[in-house]
Amino acid sequence: MRQTIIILTIILFGCSTRQEQKDDSTSTDTPRQMNEPKQKFITTETNKCEQVNLSTQFDLSIDFKRYSDTIEKQDSCYLTVYIKDKKTKLTIDSFSISSLFYYSFMFLSCDSMTSFTTKFNVEREIVDNYYGDIVVADLNFDGYDDIAVINEGGGNGGPLYSYYTQATDKKFILDKFLTDSVVFFPSKINSKSKTLTTYVHAGVCGLGEHIYNLDKKTNIWTEKSHRIINICEE
Repeated sequence: MRQTIIILTIILFGCSTRQEQKDDSTSTDTPRQMNEPKQKFITTETNKCEQVNLSTQFDLSIDFKRYSDTIEKQDSCYLTVYIKDKKTKLTIDSFSISSLFYYSFMFLSCDSMTSFTTKFNVEREIVDNYYGDIVVADLNFDGYDDIAVINEGGGNGGPLYSYYTQATDKKFILDKFLTDSVVFFPSKINSKSKTLTTYVHAGVCGLGEHIYNLDKKTNIWTEKSHRIINICEE
């Protein structure tokens, strides 16, 4: 299923917060007819690239654009991900994401992706839950590679991911639970227990551990447990 999130020029909030300070002063002069500046968006960054090392089941390419509002001095970003057949190179499926906040380095290189299936870039150091702009792994333990894509840069807890699981017809479907509840990319993926575990900063000494379980019979996700680990005492 294709999910398309349309970004138009009505988007006023963007990938960075660069709001200019406005003059709130008023004038006592005789009112004059003034022409208000027209809002204008320009493309400030683009990137198109293909990555063939993420999966044995498909290849992947992206089309990334960053737009800047020349009046408000704000950005907005639009990303389209294409899933391609490894042999024919034809597009099997695609989906798009618009974001209010991508850091300046995100989606500018197809090398900034990771695969736990092929072990591509898994040796890289993980800082603040940043596993890559796009991550491929079997997240629902069905033997098909799934895709996680950053939808927001996030804070010190790390970037937020949208999760697309692969169906048997090779189409990718947005998983609402993983996207809305798990949010961060899991530090542990346990295929035996069918669990995903995330660790997120919770204050100076706190580390929040969330464990999510996929029921083998119903194929429904639930949060199994949640606790705060005091890392200052360990």
